[in-house]
Amino acid sequence: MANLKQDGYSAEERLPMLEKDEEQGVQLPIDGGASRKLNYKWTFILVVLNCTMFLVTFADVAFRTFRSNNPSTDGYATDLNPLLKQTSYYSPLLDRVSVPLKTKSINDTLYNRSVYAQPPGLQVDEAWKQLTRLGLTYITAADVTHIGKDPSLTVHAPDNPDAHLMMPLVTHQLHCLNGIRKNLFREYYYPDASMLSPLHEDHLLHCLDVVREALQCAAPTELITYNWMRDVDIPQPDFTYNAVCRDWDGLKGWMDANEVDPMRTIAVWRREGGEREVDEPWQWTRIREEQERQREAMME
Repeated sequence: MANLKQDGYSAEERLPMLEKDEEQGVQLPIDGGASRKLNYKWTFILVVLNCTMFLVTFADVAFRTFRSNNPSTDGYATDLNPLLKQTSYYSPLLDRVSVPLKTKSINDTLYNRSVYAQPPGLQVDEAWKQLTRLGLTYITAADVTHIGKDPSLTVHAPDNPDAHLMMPLVTHQLHCLNGIRKNLFREYYYPDASMLSPLHEDHLLHCLDVVREALQCAAPTELITYNWMRDVDIPQPDFTYNAVCRDWDGLKGWMDANEVDPMRTIAVWRREGGEREVDEPWQWTRIREEQERQREAMME
């Protein structure tokens, strides 16, 4: 059997010819099973490489898209608050104070009212006064640019052109909520309606929109479930829930400790001359003209 011939040659006769063909660089057929194994191996490697390149490209595109559609993380100098920096527009405060996230169990049921939801009184007013302090502080011209504004338009300290005045957005939102609250008790806070500013109603409507915008921007995704309540025929919402909150106490403590006194800044600062200005609302012009007509009528 060893001498069985194929194509007229025995195995012994074919061996020298195969060696000669290899020396001359002729490609010889190899075992079909080995060929398939080799092809599978390289196919697998190519698929893995292609998948890797696709994932890297996809991640790069996704990151660039996120950066183009979301707040910039450029300009930060510390590693504080990495998650908040990715999910918030640029704020230098995130480099200055640690704001950890905390899970809280919240009870917003009808009669579980904090001091902020009590009828007017000295204790309630003091609590709201502390809650709504402006939190004025300074940021640099570079910070102003990073938040998307023009440093040539923002007010800076008279003795330091790189100390631009600002207040955290949350304090304005709380100020607006307090304005709406006080209007619920108008007889207590504004017993003489004739003393109200001509802008009082405009201010309230502005504040209503500020609170609405804040809620829609935050858009909490926590859930309210429903319960059956004794002696009540329809399902009732259960306003207790768990939420992940920013550490308000830590942030508020930092703001209070670093607050610039309003009575030494916006209350007394005046133009030095040459400042760029923004236009006032046309409604203010109308109100001022009406006030002037009223004064003239009273003098006649």
